Amino acid sequence: MVLYITYAESFKNSMIAQITDSVMGELQIHKKGYVSSLDSLPLDKNLPPKTVKKIEEKLNSMPEIYSYSKRLKFGGMISNYTDSTNIRLN
Repeated sequence: MVLYITYAESFKNSMIAQITDSVMGELQIHKKGYVSSLDSLPLDKNLPPKTVKKIEEKLNSMPEIYSYSKRLKFGGMISNYTDSTNIRLN
């Protein structure tokens, strides 16, 4: 029983780490309040284009930064005309 519980806990921790590591980077820049409302994927918490341009200019001027990427996350619904379900897209 102890072996099973240890295995199950290890498996759960591994799954959580994979999910967490896939959406976290060395540095993330968000509008204030974005992370606390991440479950609802709010569209009003996106950075304005002018702010994104300033951030890109600053990142491009830093030789220490090799690369960066922008991410867009949003929720949606997928249907097969019989059933539908919510999805999250990156």
